[in-house]
Amino acid sequence: MKNMTLSPAHQQTVLDHLHLVSQVVRTRIQKNESVYGLGNEELLQEGYLLLCRAAVSYDPDSGPFEPYARKVIYNGLISHCRKVYQYESRFSTLMTDEQDNPYPLPENHYQADTFAQRVELIELLDLLSFYAQQYNGTTKRGIEALSWKVQGMSISEIANAMQVPPSHIGAWISKAKSALRRNPEFRQTIL
Repeated sequence: MKNMTLSPAHQQTVLDHLHLVSQVVRTRIQKNESVYGLGNEELLQEGYLLLCRAAVSYDPDSGPFEPYARKVIYNGLISHCRKVYQYESRFSTLMTDEQDNPYPLPENHYQADTFAQRVELIELLDLLSFYAQQYNGTTKRGIEALSWKVQGMSISEIANAMQVPPSHIGAWISKAKSALRRNPEFRQTIL
């Protein structure tokens, strides 16, 4: 979303209608805590930004604010979910059931069907580990979190393991993915 400036009147409108975001997320959007961007916290954050957009773009002559804001929030969240699923479909979430796997997986997660998928997971994790060493700070932590995410951990589980708020994990993963996308060596390796 573009940067926007809220006037005091817009700010008050947003504050008066915060409940619309949780209402839309709760009743009309299917959450998926195992996919970054589709967890309850991420959807609420996106919804609050959309509420700000609705407040700024609202024309009082077009009717009441609440129905307009609900529509802006809902349509924006649907677009957000589509982008997340489109992006996630490019990343493999392979699992393995081997007991001697150096990358232990939670017991409640899907198990890979083929040996090739198990090998691909190990190779992907080794690749992420290699590239994590080339970065530092939040990008490195983001690559580490991405490795756990590929293994099936949710954002909340990763946040608990790294002892930070879930919003940090999301931001770190986003930064790591951007850095890896810009890295020509990494892009060539995964193609």
